Amino acid sequence: MTNEKYFNAGVMLIDINKWRENNLTYVLIKKMNDIEELIEFWDQDILNHYFDGKYNELNKNLNYNLYLTEENSKLQASNKSLNEMIFLHYSGSYKPWTVRGVYNRKSIFYHLVYRKLFSEKFHITTTWRAGSLLQFFKGILNLDFLYLKNKISFIKITMKTIFKKYEN
Repeated sequence: MTNEKYFNAGVMLIDINKWRENNLTYVLIKKMNDIEELIEFWDQDILNHYFDGKYNELNKNLNYNLYLTEENSKLQASNKSLNEMIFLHYSGSYKPWTVRGVYNRKSIFYHLVYRKLFSEKFHITTTWRAGSLLQFFKGILNLDFLYLKNKISFIKITMKTIFKKYEN
């Protein structure tokens, strides 16, 4: 890359006609093979190497970034910023639909929308049952559980998610 600019590929607007005209799927696969040793963030690194600063940045409200971490789990977004955002992007490895993500206070925005759309109070998924169970108890022991609304629903949905049988 010759340019210092780097974008987060979590939210992008793509001109699909230009993508097809330039056969970008094939071109990007080739780019992936060319820079394989440099890749850390996969699609994001490949896209940044290809575009190399030649892109338009979205207004921050079109890609309002909430980075969930253990360190910022007790911080809340300001009402001013919430009123201005259009798309909310939960970046990083903490996601609001995971057990550890639910304990982050910024995940409330995701669950409020989820509650409006579905009959459940929380949307929780897991890819690692033991890790999710550990996070569940960790949140109770360090008292993060206390700030949650709908605590009983959280317990039921989390246990149901962790212990459900996977169907083929």
